Amino acid sequence: QIEWTAQQEINIDRYEIEKSPNGQQFIKLGTIPAKGNSSAVIKYNLFDANPFKGANFYRIKIVEKEQVTYSQVLKVNITNTPGNIITIAPNPVNGNTITLQINLQKGAYDVSLVNNLGQQILFKKIYHAGGSATESIESHSKISRGIYQLRITGEGVNIIKQVIKN
Repeated sequence: QIEWTAQQEINIDRYEIEKSPNGQQFIKLGTIPAKGNSSAVIKYNLFDANPFKGANFYRIKIVEKEQVTYSQVLKVNITNTPGNIITIAPNPVNGNTITLQINLQKGAYDVSLVNNLGQQILFKKIYHAGGSATESIESHSKISRGIYQLRITGEGVNIIKQVIKN
């Protein structure tokens, strides 16, 4: 998960997130449009679903109307991580869509959102090809503000994550 904050966003068109296996030759991972001229703090994020094994170098290319600048380069080492990883991003969740970044074994998984009374308010079956991926779970009805449990079960997995809804 690549996260950054814009303290003052004047004349910025977009952010291009770049990655590299060696810190010298960078490729574009994704583009995020700027939210506009603002003096307020704005938070951004992008998920790298397919990082390199070992060293990963990341930087943000800030594209303004008349110039380009780069952020500091950050190095992240990807080692043999445990196979079952679930991240909710962003969390707190806005709207009625929950975005999961998952790294699971290939298989079928049940995903449910449970309120503090133990009632299931959302359910989706995911057929995952294995490895890293992003999955969106959308509710057809409004999810109220509060704290929920997201439960992922299947293929020997039983994961519970806290979800905060703004």
